[in-house]
Amino acid sequence: AELYKATWIHVVTIGRQICPNAKWIWAPNKADDYATPFYPGDEYVDYVGLTLNHASIERFTYKYFEDYYTYEGTKENVEKYNKQIIVCEISYSCNDPALKQSYLESIFTYYKTDPRLVAVVFFTENKSSTRQYAFIDNEECREIFVNGIRELRNER
Repeated sequence: AELYKATWIHVVTIGRQICPNAKWIWAPNKADDYATPFYPGDEYVDYVGLTLNHASIERFTYKYFEDYYTYEGTKENVEKYNKQIIVCEISYSCNDPALKQSYLESIFTYYKTDPRLVAVVFFTENKSSTRQYAFIDNEECREIFVNGIRELRNER
């Protein structure tokens, strides 16, 4: 952890000299107690990010983003850094179109309610296995996605 933090600080220090307007996102794969020792410090982190890929074949299948974000312990852990949050990768593996649509809608609904959450990056990939991470693989999901983005553009 100490070597990682020293390396991060070194890279950020050089990066800020070269490009002072760049922002730095510290984004462990999952914000949990394991990641805490690797946090390089507030001075070297502009945003905290995380990955929230939910495979519906896991122990718990959540219908709504807020439940997954909250009950898996991730929200509490990532908020402890008191930084704005970016979900650097979000997906939902599910072959049930109605469940996927509901989850996608819930991302946009939740995003509007949490001022700490400032960006979400959608991960979308068709897999040949049962894990379908493609959010916009049907017309209904594409419509939800496009309308959600349009609505957010008008609000922010």
